[in-house]
Amino acid sequence: ISIHKFYAIHINSNYVRHNTLNLQQLLITHNITHDIKRRIPYIQQSLTDIQKISTQESPPNIPIGMHCFQPNQCPAFSKCWKESPHHSVFSMHGTPIFDKYNYYCKGKTTLHLLNEFEFSKKIQQIQIVCNKEGLDYVNIPKIKQFLNKITPPISFFDIEAFQSPIPPFSNVSPFDQIPFLFSLQIMKTINSSPKQCYFFPNSTNDPRYEFAKSLIKQCPKKGSILVFNKSYETLALKKLGQQFPKLTSSLNDIRQRF
Repeated sequence: ISIHKFYAIHINSNYVRHNTLNLQQLLITHNITHDIKRRIPYIQQSLTDIQKISTQESPPNIPIGMHCFQPNQCPAFSKCWKESPHHSVFSMHGTPIFDKYNYYCKGKTTLHLLNEFEFSKKIQQIQIVCNKEGLDYVNIPKIKQFLNKITPPISFFDIEAFQSPIPPFSNVSPFDQIPFLFSLQIMKTINSSPKQCYFFPNSTNDPRYEFAKSLIKQCPKKGSILVFNKSYETLALKKLGQQFPKLTSSLNDIRQRF
């Protein structure tokens, strides 16, 4: 087959559906003929390498390194790195992967081989010291500070949402988070049993408006609201407020108490 032109079709993430789905606006077509022809020599060499490796009795003996992460993490990562030591230097928080690899190449393969004074971030120093001394780190002042901010009634709130590359409803873009379910447990006092509230749609129609109305109705008008992922729940309610302006004030009041 003689192929003269190559095209890539992908989703337009800026598309917003209005009633009927418009496929011409949803999909973007790019002519990638030049890129394909430029990569043909590389593809041919890759095919040669693959054929050569496929005939070998054992996998090639290639040491782990930065190539395991470039341009993306290798699919064989878990196999090649399974012998990585416990508390490996690669588990260090707040450290670029290139710096971790440099320590690894210098023989500092585990946290207990590192000098905490070489690191400027407190979280790095804490991690190294705790590893060396076999300790768990608990920031008691921070926990007390957090608990002192909680006022009853205390609500425990969680959202479930779904994404779709093809917007299923009006005023939705590809891969928008569409909330459809929530769980809300309410404790009137710190010692009371929680009251279970929830919303679950009873149809396949757009659930967002009913979701928002149900949340406003069932959520206490005061008190702290604890969520699993504050940024996620905050963004979900913010978008609902933008979608339904008459509910914005009530939704803002809820998310400001997260």
